[in-house]
Amino acid sequence: MAGQNVRTKLRALGGFMADEPFTAAVNLSVSGLGRFVSPGSVAGEVILATGASNPIPWGILQNAPTATQPARVRTYGRSTVTACPAACWLKPGTLVTAGSDGFVTPG
Repeated sequence: MAGQNVRTKLRALGGFMADEPFTAAVNLSVSGLGRFVSPGSVAGEVILATGASNPIPWGILQNAPTATQPARVRTYGRSTVTACPAACWLKPGTLVTAGSDGFVTPG
């Protein structure tokens, strides 16, 4: 009898990642990689998330585009993030938020 592929729904989606295409509203090539981004002033654009004054972050920037270039934003799945020094000793399951500079900070 041939082997069977038995997978639960959780294991099947375990490695799923979703990257969405947007446009960089400003130059994100120097300081944008691995930071939270939120919607810009024009539909389809993203800027660095700057905390409470802007809408909720959409995701984490996966590339380093200049202004008007395509920006790849991870909206679901695992990602590497840039954190502030206070976030270095986070325990698994700690709630994180976007700081005023787009860095991940403990929430």
